[in-house]
Amino acid sequence: MDITEDRKKEIRQAIASAKQKISKSEEEDITINCDSYDNETADRADDDYDALVAAVAVLLIAVSSYGIYKATPYIKQWWNNKAIPGLMKVKNKFTDQAEKTKNGTDNNRKSSDLKED
Repeated sequence: MDITEDRKKEIRQAIASAKQKISKSEEEDITINCDSYDNETADRADDDYDALVAAVAVLLIAVSSYGIYKATPYIKQWWNNKAIPGLMKVKNKFTDQAEKTKNGTDNNRKSSDLKED
């Protein structure tokens, strides 16, 4: 947050004046009207901010959707041509090793057998 020293002073003064008005209202049992704060301006600023946030969110969703739409064929191609064959290789490697160990043919392995080709 970028709050300058002048803004801090204004905030402190507003808080002090609000506290004074509250203490007076408790003594006199009256309602408080704060003249230094304009509710209409604040509401418009909040509405503008909310509209900006909504517009940015819609824009991000639209761009993301379009990106996914365009990337889908490439992802499918990669999955079918690269990922699945690679996963099958790994699966076959582990299942072959498990079968060898289960059959007892691979129980006497040496440390040199653990090195990859």
